[in-house]
Amino acid sequence: MTCGNSGPKPGVVFVHACSGALSQYGKLAHINVGNWPDDGQKPEMTSATAAALVDWCYAAVAAQGLKGRRAVVFGHDSMGMETALAHVIPTRQFYGLELTRLDMKLFADMIARKACDAEELAALRDWIKRMAGARLAIGQAGDEARLDVSLAMYLVMRDLLKDLNAVAGGFMNQLEWGSDPRGIPLPIPDIMESLLNSSFDHNGPKTPVPYATEADTQAMLTMLFFSWLAGGAAPLFMDFRKVWEPFEVRALAEKIGVALDPEALWVRKGFVDGDNSGSASLDWAGTPGQSIFLPPSRITSPAWAIPSRSSLPAAWKASPAVWPTVPRAACSRWFGTRPAPSNCPRKWRRRWPTPPIRPGRIPLSRRNTP
Repeated sequence: MTCGNSGPKPGVVFVHACSGALSQYGKLAHINVGNWPDDGQKPEMTSATAAALVDWCYAAVAAQGLKGRRAVVFGHDSMGMETALAHVIPTRQFYGLELTRLDMKLFADMIARKACDAEELAALRDWIKRMAGARLAIGQAGDEARLDVSLAMYLVMRDLLKDLNAVAGGFMNQLEWGSDPRGIPLPIPDIMESLLNSSFDHNGPKTPVPYATEADTQAMLTMLFFSWLAGGAAPLFMDFRKVWEPFEVRALAEKIGVALDPEALWVRKGFVDGDNSGSASLDWAGTPGQSIFLPPSRITSPAWAIPSRSSLPAAWKASPAVWPTVPRAACSRWFGTRPAPSNCPRKWRRRWPTPPIRPGRIPLSRRNTP
C-alpha cells in the first residue's frame, strides 16, 4: 500500500488501519509512505514515491518469481573454493530456489553428439566473425574447430537450461574440463558464459541468464537476485585483479605515451582491473568513463557490435521488452515474456525465463529516462 506522508485524509492513518486489518486475518502487507503534497483531494504522486513503489514491485516479483525455479550447477566446487559450495538445503528453505547439480560428463557427451542445430551453429559463428572481424584471434592449428566447439557449448547449454526450467547456472570448468592433461581437454566455456550473461546474441535481444564461472554458486545467486531486482539487467561476473590508483594510471600513461583527460572520473579516482577474469556479459564491454547504466544500444564495445534499436528488424522493435522506455504509470503493461522475433527461424526461437516486470534495464529510481 502506498500513500503520501503529507497527503489529504485519510492518508497515512487509513493505510495503517488497512494494514492492521489485514494482519488480523493473518496477511502481512508492505507500506510505502511517500511524500506527495497536501493539495486538494487529488494530489499528484511525486516521482520519488512512484520510484519507491516500482522498486518494491521489482523486489516482490524477484521474491515470488524465483520460487520453485532451478539454478543448475555443472560439476562440483571448483578448486575447492568455498563460494562454489552448493548449499542446497538453505537455498531451498530461504529462497524457495532449487540448486540442481549435474555432472560435466552429460554436457561433454551432448557436445560430442553435436546436440545442437548445425544451421544455427553456422549462423552464430558468422555473427561472431562479422562482429569481431580481424580482432578474432585464430592463429593456431585447430583454433577454428575449438571455436566451433565453444559456440556449440552455448547453444547446447541454452537448450539444456530451458529444458530444466532454470533461471541461472554455473560451470566448474577448472581443472578437469580444460586443464588436466590426464583427460581430454576441451575449450573453456568463457564464450558460452558471456553469451548466457548477455542481453543479446545472434538472434537479437534476449533475457540475460546469470551464469557463474568456475561454478561459483554464491556469485551466481548474487547475480541472479540483483538481475531480477534490476528488471533483467545483464550481470557482471569478473575477478578483482587489481586497483589502479590514480598515480599509477598517470605513470603508465606517461610511460606508454597516452594522453589522458585529467578530469575523467577513472583518471581522478582510479579503476578496478578485471583483466582475464572470465565471462563478463558483453553488455559491459564499454569504454572507460561510460555510465554502467547506459542501455546496450548506446554502449560502444571494443570487440562486439551491439545492434542499435534503429538497426533492428521491425518485428524486434515492436516487442516492448526489447528497448523499453516507458513512463512509470505504464509498468503494468510489461508483464509476460518477450516474444521471439518473427523473422527468426521457428526452431531457433526460445522463450527464456524472464523477470515479469521489465520497464527498463535498471530500477527506474536509478534511470535517467522520463
